[in-house]
Amino acid sequence: MTGEVWNDASTTYSDWRGTAQLDSRMSADLHELVGLDQESWVILGLEIGGGERDGFDHLAVLAAPAGTDFTGPRLEATKFYVTHIKPVDALANLMYSFDLRLRAKGFDGFEIKVADSASLPGDPQGE
Repeated sequence: MTGEVWNDASTTYSDWRGTAQLDSRMSADLHELVGLDQESWVILGLEIGGGERDGFDHLAVLAAPAGTDFTGPRLEATKFYVTHIKPVDALANLMYSFDLRLRAKGFDGFEIKVADSASLPGDPQGE
Protein backbone atom coordinates (compact mmCIF):
# COMPACT_ATOMS: atom_id res chain seq x y z
CA MET A 1 0.00 0.00 0.00
CA THR A 2 1.29 3.44 -0.93
CA GLY A 3 -0.30 5.27 1.99
CA GLU A 4 -1.65 7.97 -0.35
CA VAL A 5 -4.82 9.61 0.98
CA TRP A 6 -7.42 9.91 -1.77
CA ASN A 7 -8.51 13.56 -1.67
CA ASP A 8 -10.45 15.86 -3.95
CA ALA A 9 -9.20 16.26 -7.50
CA SER A 10 -6.21 18.53 -7.98
CA THR A 11 -3.91 19.76 -10.73
CA THR A 12 -0.66 21.67 -10.73
CA TYR A 13 -2.16 25.15 -10.98
CA SER A 14 -5.89 24.58 -10.30
CA ASP A 15 -6.89 27.18 -12.90
CA TRP A 16 -10.40 25.73 -12.75
CA ARG A 17 -11.97 24.12 -9.68
CA GLY A 18 -15.34 22.60 -9.08
CA THR A 19 -17.55 19.62 -8.58
CA ALA A 20 -19.06 16.79 -10.56
CA GLN A 21 -22.12 14.61 -10.03
CA LEU A 22 -23.11 11.49 -11.97
CA ASP A 23 -26.30 9.47 -11.87
CA SER A 24 -25.72 5.93 -13.15
CA ARG A 25 -28.00 4.20 -15.58
CA MET A 26 -30.07 1.56 -13.84
CA SER A 27 -28.56 -0.98 -16.25
CA ALA A 28 -24.98 0.21 -15.70
CA ASP A 29 -22.61 -2.11 -13.86
CA LEU A 30 -19.26 -0.51 -13.08
CA HIS A 31 -17.90 -3.78 -11.71
CA GLU A 32 -18.62 -5.51 -15.01
CA LEU A 33 -17.38 -2.56 -17.07
CA VAL A 34 -13.96 -2.51 -15.39
CA GLY A 35 -13.75 -6.28 -14.83
CA LEU A 36 -13.87 -6.38 -11.03
CA ASP A 37 -15.67 -9.21 -9.23
CA GLN A 38 -18.71 -7.72 -7.48
CA GLU A 39 -18.81 -10.48 -4.87
CA SER A 40 -15.22 -9.77 -3.85
CA TRP A 41 -14.97 -5.98 -4.10
CA VAL A 42 -16.99 -2.87 -3.19
CA ILE A 43 -16.18 0.09 -5.44
CA LEU A 44 -15.67 3.26 -3.39
CA GLY A 45 -14.52 5.72 -6.01
CA LEU A 46 -13.85 6.49 -9.65
CA GLU A 47 -10.89 8.52 -10.85
CA ILE A 48 -10.36 10.03 -14.30
CA GLY A 49 -7.43 12.20 -15.31
CA GLY A 50 -5.39 13.31 -18.23
CA GLY A 51 -3.32 16.01 -19.80
CA GLU A 52 -2.84 18.12 -22.88
CA ARG A 53 -0.81 15.50 -24.77
CA ASP A 54 -2.96 12.41 -24.35
CA GLY A 55 -6.39 13.74 -23.45
CA PHE A 56 -8.29 11.73 -20.85
CA ASP A 57 -5.90 8.82 -20.46
CA HIS A 58 -6.23 7.75 -16.83
CA LEU A 59 -9.04 5.64 -15.40
CA ALA A 60 -8.96 3.94 -12.02
CA VAL A 61 -11.42 2.61 -9.49
CA LEU A 62 -10.86 2.46 -5.75
CA ALA A 63 -12.29 -0.64 -4.11
CA ALA A 64 -12.31 -2.34 -0.74
CA PRO A 65 -12.69 -6.06 -0.17
CA ALA A 66 -16.24 -7.25 0.39
CA GLY A 67 -16.76 -7.78 4.10
CA THR A 68 -14.76 -4.67 5.02
CA ASP A 69 -15.99 -2.83 8.12
CA PHE A 70 -17.38 0.41 6.65
CA THR A 71 -18.24 2.03 10.00
CA GLY A 72 -14.96 3.81 10.65
CA PRO A 73 -13.93 7.27 9.58
CA ARG A 74 -11.01 5.84 7.57
CA LEU A 75 -11.14 3.19 4.86
CA GLU A 76 -8.32 1.36 3.15
CA ALA A 77 -8.72 0.68 -0.54
CA THR A 78 -6.92 -0.75 -3.53
CA LYS A 79 -6.58 1.45 -6.61
CA PHE A 80 -7.19 -0.61 -9.75
CA TYR A 81 -5.91 0.97 -12.95
CA VAL A 82 -8.29 0.29 -15.83
CA THR A 83 -6.55 0.19 -19.20
CA HIS A 84 -8.94 -1.74 -21.44
CA ILE A 85 -11.53 1.05 -21.77
CA LYS A 86 -11.11 4.77 -22.43
CA PRO A 87 -12.20 7.02 -19.57
CA VAL A 88 -14.75 8.90 -21.69
CA ASP A 89 -16.22 5.59 -22.90
CA ALA A 90 -16.54 4.43 -19.29
CA LEU A 91 -18.45 7.63 -18.42
CA ALA A 92 -20.69 7.23 -21.47
CA ASN A 93 -21.49 3.63 -20.45
CA LEU A 94 -22.30 4.61 -16.86
CA MET A 95 -24.07 7.89 -17.37
CA TYR A 96 -27.76 8.54 -17.01
CA SER A 97 -27.03 12.19 -16.27
CA PHE A 98 -23.83 14.08 -15.58
CA ASP A 99 -23.12 17.59 -14.30
CA LEU A 100 -19.66 19.16 -14.20
CA ARG A 101 -19.21 22.71 -12.93
CA LEU A 102 -15.84 24.43 -12.86
CA ARG A 103 -15.12 27.95 -11.67
CA ALA A 104 -12.22 30.02 -12.93
CA LYS A 105 -9.47 30.66 -10.40
CA GLY A 106 -10.34 33.58 -8.14
CA PHE A 107 -14.12 33.09 -8.17
CA ASP A 108 -14.43 30.32 -5.57
CA GLY A 109 -16.18 32.42 -2.93
CA PHE A 110 -18.71 34.14 -5.18
CA GLU A 111 -22.36 33.24 -5.62
CA ILE A 112 -22.83 33.38 -9.39
CA LYS A 113 -26.38 34.20 -10.49
CA VAL A 114 -27.22 33.46 -14.12
CA ALA A 115 -29.08 36.62 -15.15
CA ASP A 116 -29.35 35.85 -18.85
CA SER A 117 -28.46 33.27 -21.49
CA ALA A 118 -27.55 33.57 -25.15
CA SER A 119 -26.08 31.63 -28.06
CA LEU A 120 -22.62 32.46 -29.32
CA PRO A 121 -22.52 34.48 -32.54
CA GLY A 122 -22.39 32.18 -35.56
CA ASP A 123 -23.60 29.11 -33.62
CA PRO A 124 -25.98 27.29 -35.99
CA GLN A 125 -27.73 25.64 -33.02
CA GLY A 126 -28.65 29.05 -31.64
CA GLU A 127 -30.19 30.45 -34.83
